[in-house]
Amino acid sequence: MTLSIERAAGEAPERTFLLAGNTSWTFEETAAAVRAIEAPVTRLVAEPTAEAIFTLLALWQRGRPAVLIHPRLTARERAALATPEVAPGTAVVVYTSGSTGQPRPIALPFATLEAAAAASAANLGWRDDDAWLLSLPFAHVGGLSVITRCLLARRTVVLGERGDVTLMSLVPTTLARAIAAGPPPARLRAVLVGGAACPPALQQRALAAGWPVLLSYGMTETAAQVATQRPCDLGRAGCGPPLPGVDLRISAHGHIEIRLADGWFDSGDLGRLDHDGHLHVLGRARDLIISGGENVSPLEVEAALLAHPGVAAACVVGVPDDTWGELVAAALVGSPGPLTLDLAPFKRPRRIAWLPALPLLPSGKPDRARVQAMLANAAATASGTGTF
Repeated sequence: MTLSIERAAGEAPERTFLLAGNTSWTFEETAAAVRAIEAPVTRLVAEPTAEAIFTLLALWQRGRPAVLIHPRLTARERAALATPEVAPGTAVVVYTSGSTGQPRPIALPFATLEAAAAASAANLGWRDDDAWLLSLPFAHVGGLSVITRCLLARRTVVLGERGDVTLMSLVPTTLARAIAAGPPPARLRAVLVGGAACPPALQQRALAAGWPVLLSYGMTETAAQVATQRPCDLGRAGCGPPLPGVDLRISAHGHIEIRLADGWFDSGDLGRLDHDGHLHVLGRARDLIISGGENVSPLEVEAALLAHPGVAAACVVGVPDDTWGELVAAALVGSPGPLTLDLAPFKRPRRIAWLPALPLLPSGKPDRARVQAMLANAAATASGTGTF
């Protein structure tokens, strides 16, 4: 098994694996800490801490799977999680975000994690001094992948403050917070942004502030990235081409499909491939709004709203309507006031609510189900002119 801390310690004992503030652990020191764990717990609260990572590595060293629990879940939510039977060779059980109900467990084998790390390395490459910030809970594959990539490449995982890092993995929400917190670290060479659609306005704001944002698309079933921009794609639209070794296609219904070991997997996302083979994600198929027979992409409307200086965050959903089937509705964060959108009339939100903050899932994605329930009972506040 290549995801072995003992193997890494044998090959690079003095290299730093974990860095947390002023405390660091070499690969050999990490291996020693892992050896000291006599009975690692299988259900692991996946906080980005040294102790949680040691437990994960202890399970892997013994060939046992880790069931990764999001640290923000309540005791009731944790107790409700189903633990599946896992096949030999399973490395982790990761739960989907639960955007449509109860989180679903996904068992990922060691081989899948290793292949995903190799594909990422082929796309982004490694520098000898690379240090990757782990700011996401590793209950999600975006955070977990930071650990697996650095373990396999004998590079450094940085916990806590961003410090002197060269690589980051962020969701759009945390990217916006990072920009607001100040300039990027001096040695930062790439920020992989995934987990949710990154609004074009946020992408451009990040680039203007010196953040080297590379958009990425992936999912739990594939252990993170499926397509990611290359450093030479900085600033262009889309999520880049499929990573090396990834087979991807767009179905006749516009769905993104990825070839897995047992055949083609329907991601449930809508997308297209441009003339250069770069993937453009158009949103979840189930989130598509059909109003008066017209198809409306929530991502397109959100992008138009976020381009307005008075809107800091937006979540667009469809709500039931007796006349139109669905109405376009939006929850907004920012400065309430008139908004004029350069969109077709059927795309303009007919209901809005200004909120202090968007409700979020543990993954950091907007909780569309909560927004939809909130707006379904709201009074209509928009006219046909597109001015609110």
